[in-house]
Amino acid sequence: MCYATSIMMESVPAPMLLGDLVRRGAPDSPAWFAPDGDRTFGEASRNIAALGRALRSAVSNATPVAVLGENSGRYIECLYGIPDAQHAALLLNYRHHPTEWLAMLERTGANVVFGDAELLHRLGPVASKAGVVLRLIAFGESTSAWTEQYDDFIAAANEGGTIATTPLDSTGGSLPTDTAWLVPTSGTTGTPKIAKLTHRSLQVAAFGCHLARPVRDDDVYLFAFALCHVAAYNILVYHQRGRPIALLRRFEPMALLDIIESRRCSAASLAPTMIATLMEMPDVLKSRDLASLHTIGYGSSGIAEPLLRRAIHAFGCDFSQGYGMTELSGNVAFLNAVDHQRGLADAPHLLATAGLHTPLVEWRIIDDEGREVPNGTVGEIAVRGEQLMSGYLNDEQATALAIIDGWLHTGDLGELSDDGYLRVVDRKKDVIITGGENVASREVEAVLYDYDGVRAVAVVGIPDERWGERVTAAIVLDPNASVSADMLIAHCRTRLAGYKVPRRIQFLSELPMNTTGKVEKHRLRDLLATPPSFATEREIQL
Repeated sequence: MCYATSIMMESVPAPMLLGDLVRRGAPDSPAWFAPDGDRTFGEASRNIAALGRALRSAVSNATPVAVLGENSGRYIECLYGIPDAQHAALLLNYRHHPTEWLAMLERTGANVVFGDAELLHRLGPVASKAGVVLRLIAFGESTSAWTEQYDDFIAAANEGGTIATTPLDSTGGSLPTDTAWLVPTSGTTGTPKIAKLTHRSLQVAAFGCHLARPVRDDDVYLFAFALCHVAAYNILVYHQRGRPIALLRRFEPMALLDIIESRRCSAASLAPTMIATLMEMPDVLKSRDLASLHTIGYGSSGIAEPLLRRAIHAFGCDFSQGYGMTELSGNVAFLNAVDHQRGLADAPHLLATAGLHTPLVEWRIIDDEGREVPNGTVGEIAVRGEQLMSGYLNDEQATALAIIDGWLHTGDLGELSDDGYLRVVDRKKDVIITGGENVASREVEAVLYDYDGVRAVAVVGIPDERWGERVTAAIVLDPNASVSADMLIAHCRTRLAGYKVPRRIQFLSELPMNTTGKVEKHRLRDLLATPPSFATEREIQL
């Protein structure tokens, strides 16, 4: 059942290529403000067309082309230009090791890589040692023997020609149903799969986001996530409406505040971990002019209510939450500003939800046999709509398990209220089974987070001979916080059933995170199985 406001499907833009979003923009209007240079929509259109022409002359048809770099305007050109030229853009995580990049290239067959010179310089020797021949094309200056220059690559294919600004579907052969981006899943549970996102699925996700969180006619959008993640679809949300992007190379608190002031950013997307970092700088925030902000969207993980209240007070703007995943080409649900206001006033249960789904998708909660369960019953979240991925690359078995009769089985556990609000309980793989009882790690995390001095928390199950799994909490404290394991255990006992109370508390200097601010729980389990020397821990016997 669709609980969100209905909309005629005729309102959804006709299928097009991603590059059409840029080509439709007013030529003299800014498309992005980036560390490596600003571009108007007209300039961006010409650059994207030139990149497409170069790719068609240099790369075998339909072969994936990789992008490896931190955020830049050149990266955005690749997000549009590579798929426009009938290639899928493989988004490599710049934080990974060169051997991981090489493994991903070999899995996909990509042998051309655009990216930052310093990253390509790390990849080149590893590929050479493995006997893999790659063409590495560097953004900006590079003196490395492993790379060639991006500008030279473009010029070689466009010399003496007029750069076209018309769609490439008539010459490049691209179709809206083609794969546009190959995005590895976040890999929080191990080896990532590679989701195939099409021009159409990304476009529908972007339009659904606009319907749920409308883009204003004067918006300037601050993007602080990494472009190598599905969060890059937010670029499409604003370009679809002809509005510019203010791009951070990477998340840095002072740089973020600088760009809000200098570009008068009106909307932004941040991870809760980014918001928590900013909240540690109250005096700096007070000294900045942040009045241009009207909305901060947060996602990637839930947010603790005390942190949310502090952030709303500090920024003085609306907050909105998004829920989605790579396989959905972006978000499918939003808890909007009005819901946040209600939640903070007299409906606190709303803050524990992910909100309502967009008008362009359906969802239902199902049991292990795929049967829909009643409202208020926990089950797996299943989603149907045009923004689903077309499948996992070269993995028919995983695709068949994930998409059944047109429904994506998300792997998330949740429940629906009678008025259609979704509460995400946990990842199925993160449910801890201890002494025969199921424990949702998110529930324990929420209780621990609600203790003064706790900056970050993650709860996992660690194998235990007696209990099957031990509920184990990793805690990062605020600087100078005086919090002991006994204090946290006592706090949990006032809020949780005995079997849910952590049997082990371990204090860490930081949690292992991916580029979107999600805790990599498979890495955390490894850390806790063999406690690192920099951590202090306390075993709790119940």
